Amino acid sequence: SRLEAHFGGLAADLYTIISTSLRNLRVFTISSSTQLAANLASLPIYHAEHLPTSEIALIAIDSMSAFYWTDRFMLEKMQPIRHVRGAHGALSDPSLHPLHHVLGALQRMRQTHGSIVAMTNWGLNARQSDSSRTTSYRQHLHPFPVLTSPDAAPVDDIYPSLTYHITLQRASTGQLPANTNIEDAWRDQHRNGDERIVGYIRSRGAIDRVGTFSFGIGSHSIVVQGAQGSQPLS
Repeated sequence: SRLEAHFGGLAADLYTIISTSLRNLRVFTISSSTQLAANLASLPIYHAEHLPTSEIALIAIDSMSAFYWTDRFMLEKMQPIRHVRGAHGALSDPSLHPLHHVLGALQRMRQTHGSIVAMTNWGLNARQSDSSRTTSYRQHLHPFPVLTSPDAAPVDDIYPSLTYHITLQRASTGQLPANTNIEDAWRDQHRNGDERIVGYIRSRGAIDRVGTFSFGIGSHSIVVQGAQGSQPLS
């Protein structure tokens, strides 16, 4: 098997771990941010009834931006803009936004169950980056947790705090000659195997430094290159 080819004698133990993990895996299909908040709020009850002997080790949400436009439209309809939004466009009352309840439910799960939370987010609004290696993005979701610096003032624990922020981008393949046709461009891109994705990692307490890793997903394998040491963003 593929496990035996890669891990030899450890394959049996890995097979047991993977099988147990897949048995405990639950995938919930959500149709709105309000439904997501309700599902998260009821997750402890679901856990007690259906997985009483297992821990909820990881909660993964893909993507927190999925209902951004419908939520925004709903808020615009609820009240006149002057009542809903402050001077800079942020909600004057964050509790009006469904994300307030989503993040609150996630924080309670972290506090009561010790679960790791992984959230994906869209990169909608690019901004000038302090680094030439990566593009950063303005946060379009409000409210939403952010990375904090060591000297930042303490914040309340209503929302979960970020430990790591990872920006994913396609690895640069360099500029092709002006007369390159589509077939040659495709061949050049795939010459060294599958397309690589580069991750730029920022961590809480060191937001001015960035580490990197890369990975590629092929037809039969996932190849990951380990993280490189953090470097200043300047």
